[in-house]
Amino acid sequence: MLYSNTSGTTGNVTLSESSANFDYLEIFFKCRGWEHSQKVENPNGKTIISTTSQFYNGQFYLYNKRMDISGTTITNAYSIGCLVSDGSTFTDTDNHVVVKVIGYK
Repeated sequence: MLYSNTSGTTGNVTLSESSANFDYLEIFFKCRGWEHSQKVENPNGKTIISTTSQFYNGQFYLYNKRMDISGTTITNAYSIGCLVSDGSTFTDTDNHVVVKVIGYK
């Protein structure tokens, strides 16, 4: 366990050990009530995109978050939402809350 916070954060995550020491990181998110995780191979120096989708009130939404992994930090680089039905986009800094990070050797 490299990070754990039940409330989570939309900001940067500080890991208890360098990502360079692990073959995989698994990052756990909450997004608008949905929970998911993403596994990243050889994580140090990687940029990842996490995407979730939701159908709500007859509309289809996509939520995206870009994160950069380097050493003991996962940086929240960019977040955006997209209302697919009409093609509009909106800034959504709260779309993926990181709640846990596990490292695998």
